[in-house]
Amino acid sequence: MDTKMDQSNPVEVTRLGARGDGIADGPDGPIYIPFSAPGDLIRVLKTASRGDGKVAVQSELVSSGAGRTDPPCPHFGTCGGCSLQHVSVDLIAAFKREMLADALSKRGFTDIDVAETVSVPAGTRRRARLSCIKTIKGWVIGFNERGTNRITGIEGCLILSPALTALLPGLKKLLNDLPSMGRGGDIQLTEGSSGVEAVLFPEKPKDLTLDERYLLTDWAEENDLSRLVWQDRSGADPVVERRPFVLRIKGATLAPPAAAFLQASEDGEEAIVERALTAAKGARRVADLFCGCGTISLPLAAAGHSVHAVEIDRALLAAVQRMGGGNVTIEARDLARSPIPTADLAPYDAVVFDPPRAGAADQATEIAASTVPTVVAVSCNPATLARDLRILADGGYHIESVTPIDQFTWSSHLEAVAVLRRED
Repeated sequence: MDTKMDQSNPVEVTRLGARGDGIADGPDGPIYIPFSAPGDLIRVLKTASRGDGKVAVQSELVSSGAGRTDPPCPHFGTCGGCSLQHVSVDLIAAFKREMLADALSKRGFTDIDVAETVSVPAGTRRRARLSCIKTIKGWVIGFNERGTNRITGIEGCLILSPALTALLPGLKKLLNDLPSMGRGGDIQLTEGSSGVEAVLFPEKPKDLTLDERYLLTDWAEENDLSRLVWQDRSGADPVVERRPFVLRIKGATLAPPAAAFLQASEDGEEAIVERALTAAKGARRVADLFCGCGTISLPLAAAGHSVHAVEIDRALLAAVQRMGGGNVTIEARDLARSPIPTADLAPYDAVVFDPPRAGAADQATEIAASTVPTVVAVSCNPATLARDLRILADGGYHIESVTPIDQFTWSSHLEAVAVLRRED
């Protein structure tokens, strides 16, 4: 229930929280204030309960803190894609580093020197999934509004790469001439080294007509796409592939299937892979767990390592095997339910694992009991990363480095890479 606040005494925002909201200390606990920055004085007019405190649902800025800046996007505050455009770049980098350090501290790591944040600039995001809906006024294409299922229509986006941004204005006309899209769905755009892949997800399964296929083929030609795919619940329909969709990184070539998960930016991916390659120097055999489409496996193989790539998705594994040559072996395995046991890890000189947000507690337990000299942990969730690192440390591993990588520009999300060595 919303509660009115005493408006006579503004509160000062002292820090940022895990969601990117500013936090002020109120008389009854923390007050979370969206779109505020440290140093801001805020008059909170109305609140609602949230966790251990309250969240401001109505507030006004009295004076700005030193870390506040003008948001560059006219959609900021409505579009749910960004939450930190009003905060300076330096403050965001410090916030991401502190967020990772705080997660580690909660697991007892109080003496780890977290590296400076590797910050990826705006205008470099190579992957975006846009929502679309047909209204009485026409198609609305964009991102969901903060905390709702409503869509904010956009004609451009400052976080996206120029190649993706250039496609946005023409999407409405395309959908107007595409009845099989129905009343809505999603459009995923991904930029690779060979061009852009567009994948259209209709709301309901629907076969394209011949005229629609011609339309999509023409649109792909006009926009120099690498490939265009129609994908519904019945599967993927490759409408046109003008050239193979590939990504090149650190001497390796990746050829992911349509709409495969990729790191959000090329710079962020390179920062992750570079740290994995450096940590694995001297290792002859490397196991890459939760390998995806080979983001780390294939650069390791290109560098001369013998790599065993493990992943639940067979389509991703096939892509890894196809591009990995003789240096890569593959294994289809659900690591969340069936982690590789300690005994089977004995042949490896290094293990890399990059699990989903839930982390890899069971697999970390098996690694912790092994004799593998080097472990590289990659994660998009500081809390589960810290938990998994605690398991490894309790098993005798020493954390050599932890690096926050901010490739999610102007959001509270964070990637991180940790390197561990087995203590003698």
